[in-house]
Amino acid sequence: MVDLLRNALLTAISENGLDLLIKFSLAGLSLVVFYYIIVVVSNRIEQKIIGDTIDQNKYTLRTAKLLGQIVFIFLMICAFLISLEIV
Repeated sequence: MVDLLRNALLTAISENGLDLLIKFSLAGLSLVVFYYIIVVVSNRIEQKIIGDTIDQNKYTLRTAKLLGQIVFIFLMICAFLISLEIV
């Protein structure tokens, strides 16, 4: 079973090696670009929540951080799925 999978993988690489390399590099590059965009967006959301509040107590700061992390995780999952679609 392992030999069959290994042979299938080696055949796919030998026939479509350059195409796979281009797709993987594009997927990695898009994931890096999405990461930087997502970091900026999640930080902007945190700062907007903190800036819009009248009193900045520890619960407001924690809520802003939590929402920023939730948005970050959701957008990273979407970016990962997009990069998988490229491959």
